[in-house]
Amino acid sequence: MTTPRRHADNLPASGVPDTRVFREAMSRLAAAVTITTAQDEAGGYWGFTATSVTSASLDPPLLLVGISRTFSCRPVFRTASE
Repeated sequence: MTTPRRHADNLPASGVPDTRVFREAMSRLAAAVTITTAQDEAGGYWGFTATSVTSASLDPPLLLVGISRTFSCRPVFRTASE
């Protein structure tokens, strides 16, 4: 078994990583995946997986989800009320 590298060993005295170290660290960062769904006017369900999700409000509870203009489900999500 190999010994994992410590990123702190690669930091300069300023404590700010150079771009190579930062890029390597970010490549190991796991992203949460969220299943996002909506129902169209005819009762059909549409959905996609999203990694660009953040809370926008606690009251009322709202999420901000990034969706591409090219997604076929985008019109459904633009008109969904809840």
